[in-house]
Amino acid sequence: FHQLRHGSMLRDPFEHAALVQRIQSECFAEDIEPPADSLGWTEEELHAFFESGGDELPLRFAETPGVPVRIIPAGMRARVFVISDMHCDHPQNLGWIQQRLPASSSGCFDVCVCCGDVSDNLGVLRQALGVLRARFDEVFFTPGNHELWVRKEPPGTTSLDRIETVRRLCEEKRVRVAPLRLCSAESGSDGCRLDDLLLVPLHSWYHSSWDREPGMEAGGPDSELRKAMPGVGMWTDHQLCKWPPHLANDEARALHFASLNRELVDSLAAALPPSAGRPPPPAWDKRATYAEYGQKPMTDELWTSFDASTFFTPRQGG
Repeated sequence: FHQLRHGSMLRDPFEHAALVQRIQSECFAEDIEPPADSLGWTEEELHAFFESGGDELPLRFAETPGVPVRIIPAGMRARVFVISDMHCDHPQNLGWIQQRLPASSSGCFDVCVCCGDVSDNLGVLRQALGVLRARFDEVFFTPGNHELWVRKEPPGTTSLDRIETVRRLCEEKRVRVAPLRLCSAESGSDGCRLDDLLLVPLHSWYHSSWDREPGMEAGGPDSELRKAMPGVGMWTDHQLCKWPPHLANDEARALHFASLNRELVDSLAAALPPSAGRPPPPAWDKRATYAEYGQKPMTDELWTSFDASTFFTPRQGG
């Protein structure tokens, strides 16, 4: 996620009306009315708007090349929820999701970002995305490795074909797999423009260089684990993902998927304002999220330790 921050202040309504009238006259645009939120626009932005015949909106509303814009209605605030690895092949997981969807709230524009691994079964994937789409104003989806498994497709089908199939399914369910820019239709209570939000799903594939764990070679420190789990070396992706010859290894696949982002990332980098001088986004303590939903993690070490015994400790009793 990339956040854009702007700092224009709201001017006095009477002063604003006089300014608009003057600029309309200067631009021979008396027949063009500015949007209600223009109270927070700069004088230069108002000039550009009227000189363009009402077509040139300020940067926060301007169309980033190739990226559609959705305006959040006045009086509403955006909330973004993120979930991944729902694994709805297990019916109880889909039931859990249906029961635990965050409650809608008056005045909130809710977005869900689902980061893949819902199901390799297209019927289950369609059902799960439908559940999310019925609840949220916008849903984003990025395929995970499970969505790329090839099980019952015709011979010759590859995991690249699966990506296209999933893309079409998302299009059918009105789930976004491409960038979208959310823009507030008004300014905040402090007089500053509310942040715009640019959501950019990207392609990626894991690479063996990410794995810093010791190997499980015979006689090595994990050899006993290997004996106890004889299938541990049979990574399912290696069995069910089907690749064309030029993507025969993880490095080739990682480079291929990264290359799919290049044109988009380059165009965004050229269009977005520089980040110099903007503070980094705040670091959030995830314990606050648990508290908001009346839950608590099994241990506070969950957020400070990467020890497997704490990091993967499930919550008990719901």
